[in-house]
Parts: sequence; structure tokens; C-alpha cells
Amino acid sequence: MGISDKINGISRRDLFRVAGRYGMSSTLLAASGFGGAMSLANLASAAESTYDKRFAKEAKFTLKFGAAGFNARNLLIERAGALEFARDLESRTDGEIRVEFIGDNQICGQVSCVEKCQQGIVDIYAASTQNSAGGAP
Repeated sequence: MGISDKINGISRRDLFRVAGRYGMSSTLLAASGFGGAMSLANLASAAESTYDKRFAKEAKFTLKFGAAGFNARNLLIERAGALEFARDLESRTDGEIRVEFIGDNQICGQVSCVEKCQQGIVDIYAASTQNSAGGAP
């Protein structure tokens, strides 16, 4: 069973309904950790669990992670490591650092992510090297 088969049972509307309740970062982190078949109920349960872990205590630092073009579906197919990095950073710091993942070109695009990082709008970004090279050679 491929990853695209696992997420076919969840519509975009259902995904955003879960994300509206638990936040996009918690929902994407939960979805990226699935090993088996994913249903809406499983995703909601995993998102709630992830949300509870992430917000169990107040974070000292919150980092904005701008991801150009990455959304829930293509991050499950194209493993870029963005969500895994965010999850690892949060777990290694025991929640002292929280990463808010803002993907799907909501805060920056392929060309503008490097500029927005330099301006302090985002703290971390993921974009292609070719498009980032113009702003940070």
C-alpha cells in the first residue's frame, strides 16, 4: 500500500476540518507519522494526540517554518524531511521550541522564502536550491 493509497480516503475538506480544530502543524505532523491505512477518525485521533503533546507546556521559543509549495498531500508523497525535522526539534527540546509549519505558499513562495527569512518574517524555510540561490548565493 503506497502513501497515495493511504490518504485517498480523506478529502481536502475533511483534512482542513481536522486542521481547523487542532492546527495545521499538529495535523501534518500526525499525518506524516502514519504507517498504516489512514482514515479520518485515525487522523483526528493522531492530530489530537500530537496537539496534546505539543501544547502540554508553554514553549520558550516558537519558530515559523515557511515551506514553499509543500502541503499535506505532497509532503506525504515527496518526503522532504520538513515535518520530520520539526517533530525531531520539538521532541529533542522537550517542547521548549515549537515549530509552526506554514506550508502551501501561505507565507512565502519558492523565490520569496529566502528573502522572508532574511527579513525575519520566517525563521526557517524550505524551498528549492535553484530558486533560493538568487537571494542567497
